[in-house]
Amino acid sequence: MSQHEARFATAVPPFWKRWVVSMLAVYPALVALIYLMHPLLDGLPTPVSLFIIALLLTGLSTGFLAPLLHRKLAWWLRR
Repeated sequence: MSQHEARFATAVPPFWKRWVVSMLAVYPALVALIYLMHPLLDGLPTPVSLFIIALLLTGLSTGFLAPLLHRKLAWWLRR
């Protein structure tokens, strides 16, 4: 392993920490979206309403929640 590869390997947090951050981003947002969007999606077929929820959740978690949590929890992720 080269020196660059060794440095990169140590920079990546362990899987379980990345999983915890993902759950902290996704689960509360998913619950909130389901409750908030229910009145708007009530009459739609389930696959369509799930697609809309997934679309919103992916954008929210990728664009806002995950970067925010990575910044706020950087001290813990690097330990």
